[in-house]
Amino acid sequence: MDNNNRSDSSYSESNLEAEELELEALELAMALRRVEYYQNRNKMPCYTCGLTGYAFIQELINGHPDRMYNMFRMDTPVFLNLCQTLEQSQLLEDDKHVTLIEAVVICLYILSHGAVMRVVAERFQWSKDTIYRQFKRVLKGLCGLAPHIIREQNRGQQPPLPEIRDKPKFYPYFKCFGVLKACFAILKHMPNYRLPRQHLIPIACCVLHNFIQSQSRGDRMFREYENVDMLIDGEAEGRPNPNIDLSPSNVALMSNVRDEIAKKMWRDCSHNKR
Repeated sequence: MDNNNRSDSSYSESNLEAEELELEALELAMALRRVEYYQNRNKMPCYTCGLTGYAFIQELINGHPDRMYNMFRMDTPVFLNLCQTLEQSQLLEDDKHVTLIEAVVICLYILSHGAVMRVVAERFQWSKDTIYRQFKRVLKGLCGLAPHIIREQNRGQQPPLPEIRDKPKFYPYFKCFGVLKACFAILKHMPNYRLPRQHLIPIACCVLHNFIQSQSRGDRMFREYENVDMLIDGEAEGRPNPNIDLSPSNVALMSNVRDEIAKKMWRDCSHNKR
């Protein structure tokens, strides 16, 4: 009796092993079949539009000046100077497939319109991975210009005259955020990028703002925002009070408050990631 039980048990185990081997062989055959199918199927190209990104850029550069300004918030000479500056500063160069000019245009398109990657990919006829890669490298290049462009002007020179210091028109920081948001729609909402990429976006926008201002003092958007009576989107009516106490002690106090707010925000952010 015991011998019969042992033989039945060994028979069942051998059957189970055989079934497992058959299932594994079947799974392997199905996997090989799927690989063969995906390798041999006729793939349909996605980005096949005749107006490629490069052709689109050339059309804008050689077309009506308003088209370039409406698309990228700067005139054609300013755009070409920006590309030349990035190249001469060795902050950006032609990629294997994408030229420097096209890479800069991709970045400006995203910053100026807050466009998502799939829309930009369709416009420039590149894959979303290529678009994101170009956007990332141009952002880094623009931020590389920051130490030379985002800095205090006329440091160490004679302080401004009272008639300039006390006139609201010459308080540009009251309007700067309005200009930035008007120029770069990406600043109006929180982009869906990781934190290491997020912090580069406002820096790049400020670099572009200062570069445009240095190259084109008569820029149409800057002239529009020089209007003292103009209300910025999101501001309450009425101008801010220009009588601000900027004594050294008050400046130090405001700096301490700012630093404490930043530290608390960073602690909260780090705690939420745990």
